[in-house]
Order: sequence, then C-alpha cells, then structure tokens
Amino acid sequence: MSHPSDASRPAPSLRINPAYVLGQLARALTTATENPEPELRARGSAKVEQWQKVMEGLVSGALQVGSRTPVAGAPAWATLKVTKGGFATGELLAEGPLAPHEQAWLTELGPAARHNPRAALNAYFLGDEGLALLQDMLATGAYRVDVPEEGALLVVAWLLRHGDPDAARALIETLAPFFSRLRFYPVPQAPSTEDGLRVHLQTVGDTSRQLARVSMPLGLARQHESVEVWTPLYDQLIQLFREAGASEGPGWQFPAPWFERGRQLLDAVEQARARHPLCRWPHQAKGNFAKLRAILAQTLQAPSALTEGQQRQVQHILGDIARARGLPGSERWVALRAEQQRIAAMPTHQAFAKILQERLLDYPLHEGVDDLEPVTAPVTEPEAARHGVTEGVDFPPSLIHKLSRCERASLEELIARKVITSSEVLAKVLPQISSHVTAQGVSDPELRRLYGHVYAAFRGRRSLLLLDLQSQVKLQELPWVSAIDEHRTPTMGQQAVAAQTFERITSVAISAFPDVLIPNKLLQELRALAQAAGLSLPLVDELAADIFMGTFSPKFEDAARRAAAFVHGRLYARYYDLPKLPPPRPAAARQERPDWRDAEDFARSCLQRAQAEGHRPGGVSSNGMVIEQAQVLTTQNLAVLFEALDLTRTLGPQLPELARRCFVSVCQLLLREAPYYAHRLRHVKNAAYAWRHLVFFLSLTPKAEQEGFARWAQQHLAAQPRGIAVAFAPALTRLLAAIQEQGAPLPGRVFLGWSVDTHWLLKPAR
Repeated sequence: MSHPSDASRPAPSLRINPAYVLGQLARALTTATENPEPELRARGSAKVEQWQKVMEGLVSGALQVGSRTPVAGAPAWATLKVTKGGFATGELLAEGPLAPHEQAWLTELGPAARHNPRAALNAYFLGDEGLALLQDMLATGAYRVDVPEEGALLVVAWLLRHGDPDAARALIETLAPFFSRLRFYPVPQAPSTEDGLRVHLQTVGDTSRQLARVSMPLGLARQHESVEVWTPLYDQLIQLFREAGASEGPGWQFPAPWFERGRQLLDAVEQARARHPLCRWPHQAKGNFAKLRAILAQTLQAPSALTEGQQRQVQHILGDIARARGLPGSERWVALRAEQQRIAAMPTHQAFAKILQERLLDYPLHEGVDDLEPVTAPVTEPEAARHGVTEGVDFPPSLIHKLSRCERASLEELIARKVITSSEVLAKVLPQISSHVTAQGVSDPELRRLYGHVYAAFRGRRSLLLLDLQSQVKLQELPWVSAIDEHRTPTMGQQAVAAQTFERITSVAISAFPDVLIPNKLLQELRALAQAAGLSLPLVDELAADIFMGTFSPKFEDAARRAAAFVHGRLYARYYDLPKLPPPRPAAARQERPDWRDAEDFARSCLQRAQAEGHRPGGVSSNGMVIEQAQVLTTQNLAVLFEALDLTRTLGPQLPELARRCFVSVCQLLLREAPYYAHRLRHVKNAAYAWRHLVFFLSLTPKAEQEGFARWAQQHLAAQPRGIAVAFAPALTRLLAAIQEQGAPLPGRVFLGWSVDTHWLLKPAR
C-alpha cells in the first residue's frame, strides 16, 4: 500500500524506524543465499543491493525518507527508483547505464561524445540534426517513452515547430542542469498500434522473458537425471560385479580388462557426483549404489583384501535387484528401461516454451498481441524437429495462460479469462486506457500521442512514503507536461468520453472485485478520469496505519458528508449506527475557506467511535481502529462513486449477487489457515472490508431482496465449520436486525477488522 497525501500529519520528532529496512534486507539475503531456484536467488541479490542502498542512505543522511524529494540534488519531478514500502534507493530511473540505442547514437557522434555521453546526447537532440530526428519521431510515432523524462525533448521539438520558442527555452533551462545525468530523449521503435480500447497485462518482451524462465520442475529434473545419468552407471556397476561372478557367491574371478573398466567406471561416478547433485539415491551412504561403489573401489585397490562377508553382501544386493526388477539383459530389465527412456524422452515445458518464444519474435516487443491464434497453433514439423517434440501437438495449458498475459483485449474479456485477477492488476493496465482518454483534450494529433506516452510512463512511477501531509508528485508538476497543458483545450465531447470511461472502469472494478477496497493505484486512474470528465470528487486513499498521526485531510470530511446523505435511512446507516451529519457545504465555499474545524471534528468522531469499540492510545492497531472508522463513515469511496455516477441504476440488478459474493469471501477469509496471529488478523481485516461492502450493496436493494439475502446468508453460514458459524453469528444477527429495522440498540455486534486486543473472532472457542 502506498502512503498518499491523505495520510495524517506527524509530530516533528517522527523518524523512520530502520528496523523495517533491516528486516527487508535480512529477508532478501536469505532468498539470495538459500533459495533453491536460481531465478529467485538472482532477484534476492538485486533486492539486497536495493535495501543496502536504502540503509546506507538512511545512515548517512543522503536519503530524507518521508520527503517528496528524498534524494539530494534530485528535483521532485525526477523519477526515482522506489522499493517496497515507498523507500527511495537514491537512484534515478532516467540515469543508469547507457542503453543499446544510446550506444548506437554515441558511435555516430564520435569519440568526443564518450567523455560525457548523456550531456552529448541531450545536446545533440537540441541541434538541427537531432531536432529533425525528434520531429520525425513525432510525425511518425516511431518512439517509446519508458520513463516520463524521455518525453521532455520531444515536447521541446514540438514547441519549436509550433511557434512557441519562449516555452521551449524555459523548458530547456529547467532541464539543462541535469543533462549530464538524465536522458530526456525517447527510445526509437516502430510506431505503436495501441488504440486505448484494448489492453494487455504485459508486453511481448516481458512474456518472452517469462517463457525463457520456464524450468523443469525439480521432481521431473531428478527423474531425468536418474534415467539419463545414474541408472546407466548403476547398470554398469551391477554388470561389472556379475562378470566377476558375484551373483554366484564368494570366489570371484576377474577377467583381464575388468580392472581397467572398473577404474573408468569409478572415474565416471565421481564426475557425475560433482556435476549431477539433484538425484538423491546415488549419494545416500546406506544405499546399494554407494555400497557397490565402495566395494568396487576396495577391489580395485586390493582384491585379496576382500572378505567373504563383503562378497556375500554383493551377492545379496544382486539377488534383491534380480527379484525386484531383473538384472541387466533380462526381459523385465529391458522393458523397464525402455519405459523409463520413453517417459524421459517426452517433450518438456521448456521445449514448448522455446517454440512460443520463437513465434513471439514476429511481434513488437513493447506491445501486446491482438490475436494469439497464430502463436498457439499446433507445433509444426520444423519446430518439432528442432525441439524434439511431436508434430501437431497442442501447447500445455499453463504456457497458454502465460502467453495470454500479452494478449490485447477489452477489460471485460481479460477479467472473464482470469488474466486480470485483482483490482491491483486492473490498476496496472488502466493507464493504457486513461492515457488515451486524458490526452483527448490535446487537439494536435502529434502532441496528443506524446501526452499519452508521457501519461502512461508517469503512471508507472511507484509512490513514495510521505509524511506531514505532503502529496505525491502530480503529472502537471513535470515541466514538459506543464508546457503541454498550455495547449490543452478540453471540449464537452471529450469530457463526455472521459465520463463514460470513468463510469465503465468504476463499474467493472466494483462488479469484478466487489469484496476488496479500491486500491490506491486504481484510485489514481479514477481521479484522472474524473478530472478529465470535469468532476470534482473527494476520493480518499487507504491510509497506512504505521504512519498515521490522528488527523485527516478535509477530503475525508467531505466524503463522509456525502456518504451520510447517500446512506441516510438505509440499512448501512442502521447497521453501523452512523451519525446524522449536516449537508455538504457548497463547493465554492470549500474552495474559498477550507473549514479545518470540520476536519478536526471528523477525526474526533472517528476516535470516539473507535474508543467505543475498545480503542486505547498507542500502536499501529490503535491507528488502524481510527482509520477503519473513517472508512465506515466515508464508505471508502463507494457512496461518492455510486452517487456521482448513478451506479445504483447501472449496477442495481447485480447488487444482490455482489452481496452474496462478498459473504462467500468473508467465510473463505475467516476459514483461511495461517501460522501466525498477525496473518490470521490480516484475513479478519480483509473479511471486515468485504462485509462492509456487502452491507453497502445490500442497502441499495429493495426490502424483499434484503430478506431473501438474510435467509440465504443464514443457510450459508450454517453450512460452514462450527467454529466459524458460531463465532460469526453475532455479526449476522445485527445485520438481520437492521434489515428488520429493529429499534436501537441492535442485538449482536458490528463486525470490524482492527482491534487492540485479541480479535473476538480469533479467540479460542470456550
């Protein structure tokens, strides 16, 4: 969860606890050194490097954690590398090593440019030849913007061509101090075919790299190693002893080449022990393979020193093998080894993944694929010959699912196919839509396309951990975007498109994932769409309990007033016993004189409600109880969105089913096993959020639907394990009483997720 501008104001003495950073560093070190998967070890090593930089910055003071400009010498608009928890590492994403396309340009500029390559490249794109190249990119769309800074000089080129040299000069003056560090020029590539109507979860390049990481499961790898390496050695070892007469008892005879073959076999075994550690049975000291190997080594060194007991031991081992599966050359042995070879020769997922990688080479690396049918067609004869698979076979479903992550389709299709599996994933793909919608206010097609590129790149920025009511950097704070805004002229038609998109995205998010809070990343996109639609809505972020200091921004008070008016007299207000608030103040009055007293009253009300539920000062749980009351009072954006978009009309037929899905999720979360109390409490908190959504959705349905839900919910809860059915009964009892509009106080209890004591749902049954 990000730490947004809506978070509370801390005391001046607040400092970031380095224990969190040390904990993350320790976990990354464990992964980097102990994880059996090479890919995960590599990721762990990268995280170790990141957290070491964070820790060094904290200790030295080079990083001001909690500030919107945490890296000394870097402006707020610079894109920072941010790790888990919102910690900046001190690196800038537009900095770093030179990319291949930069190396190619430098080669053309000559040796002199190598002295200060970034400065040389930025200067080149301000010269006649470089500006001409940028203007050609603008005209054809043959470029890509991975981080927002890469669009800056394209804006300069557009301003110069459209008669605004003063704005171009001012922008250059702002960027010039960073020419030696940051790249302000784009990445060349073929023109994009994306239209904003369809989205993809990841690019072709990302999918190809994911396919390259497909590895053989450990169990299957051991099986292959056993069949291809150790079983032939074992058979040779057995056959060598048979030739000496070991199967007939003591008194072995050694043919002339026997000792030489034995030494070669021991050397092969030792080499295999060093190179092939996956298979366990050849390395077990008490196993028959190890016993035969040890007796062979002693025989080669001193045959006369062999005891009759050792010879009988070999005889018994060979007898056991003969009875179990047959000795080498026997009919049973031949059949067994043939079946093992047949299984080992079957094509692996790796082989299929390599074929898919080859097919993806025909598509642009940084986009999605419109039609996967040619990519997933059965294996052809040349592919079968190259990769050792059977012609005409289909690809494994697990690889098809990986491939579907780069398929371009509508949001609804990707959700139905379970490519988009959560609201967080939905937030990840939305910039592909909202970048096109918000760019509609730019009339010039070249500038509109550029604005969309910069917008999408900006949405890829990770949020910083912020304190003291500081806000995350906004898109308009980027100097080159500010220059673009001067040329934006939104029309009523464009606002209507934005409003329709806003309603569609909100409806999709709520109907697809009704049991979870709208995540902060998704709220960012909804705010952008609302702004493009000309709507001013108090959408509030989920706050971080670990940095909350008891104060809310005025936006919370505004959202609570709207929510109180929306749910007045409804089931939600009865169940949560909401206070009756005065109607919202006019927007003009809020702009002219923000009423901080109202925000303070809202915070005080949240605290008082939390105290009624057992709140005590101090600790993250105490903060969480207050924040949860704010979520109850504001409905955490549901009331604001339903009122502004009239979602009761569009989602009305779905609401009873959404409520049922929420209750199913509540029961599943409460039944979920977890080894630690903190993890079980997290499940309870998520269940409480789903329950609150359930109550809200049910509040907007007719009384008959509510009563039908009550009967269904009682049956569903009764079918759960007794521990949950009995423990959760008080929460359902209160809801049933609220549905029947019983007088206060309602029986049962309110289901909330946070608690300073052991949560009542997690107490041992008596």
